[in-house]
This record gives sequence, structure tokens and C-alpha cells, in this order.
Amino acid sequence: MIAYAETAACLRATILRYFGDPAAREPCGACGTCDRRERLGEDDRLLLRKILSGIARAPRPYGRRRIAAMLVGHTEGLPEDLTRVSTTGLLRDCEPRLIERWIESACAAGLIAVSEDQCRTLTLTAVGRAVMAGRIEEVQMLVPTAARPRSATRRRGRPRRR
Repeated sequence: MIAYAETAACLRATILRYFGDPAAREPCGACGTCDRRERLGEDDRLLLRKILSGIARAPRPYGRRRIAAMLVGHTEGLPEDLTRVSTTGLLRDCEPRLIERWIESACAAGLIAVSEDQCRTLTLTAVGRAVMAGRIEEVQMLVPTAARPRSATRRRGRPRRR
């Protein structure tokens, strides 16, 4: 349920696929997610192209967390081949979670494909490669915002136990 609430994908198509409709059309253009998609401005498009470039330049497919860590320059614990990519640290002014949200949104927009296995590795789609190369300038997708800091209290107002 949490994954559904936080998805950048079409809510209608997600529900239809869950109940067995493999031909669910996405985007539907009417759900809360599709209704919030917007055309990317120049700065957002540049950020997206850098993320797509990081995925394309990785020596082999990796998941979103490792790609985000590589892009922001958090190389501790990353495979050595991923730390030597030309895009390592390219987005060092960003938080990894924000980059992960951009990746999720780009997946929902059809720019990135996610493997179906347990590793959930990322590869660019043909459209994603065209956007990365600048052959497609007009991109519409849900634009992620910076995550809110976690509160020290729970919903009922009681402090968390330590």
C-alpha cells in the first residue's frame, strides 16, 4: 500500500495491472499522478540527463540506490568499477533520496526500464537514450521535490522510543 501511495507511475494502470489487466494503458491522463505531470524546464531536463547518463555509463546494470550513491559521490561500499565512472559525484549537491525519486519518476515516464528480477537493475529505454542525448527536448513527467525531514514524533504525537 505504501508503494502504491508513493509511486510516480499512473495510479489507474497500477491498480488495473494488480488485478490482472496486462494491457492497462499508461498514462491514463486522469489519475492524481498523471494529472500532476508537467513539462520539464531546462534545469530539470539537465538534471534528468545527468541521471540518465549515470545509468548509461555504469559498467553494468545497477539498482537505483547504487546509481544514486554514485551520482552524489557517496562511494563508500560501492563496487570499485562503479566508483570510477565519469559521472561519479556529478550531482554531489543533491541528496541521494532525491536522485532516487527522480529515477522512480523517470521509470514511470518510460525513460528507464527496471529488471523484473530481485536485483531491480536499471537500463535506459530507447526514449531514455534519446532524452539523454538531447534528441528529445520535450519531456513530461512528475517532478520530484526534496524529501521532507522526518519528524521526531509519530502520528499520535508521542515521541519515538530509542
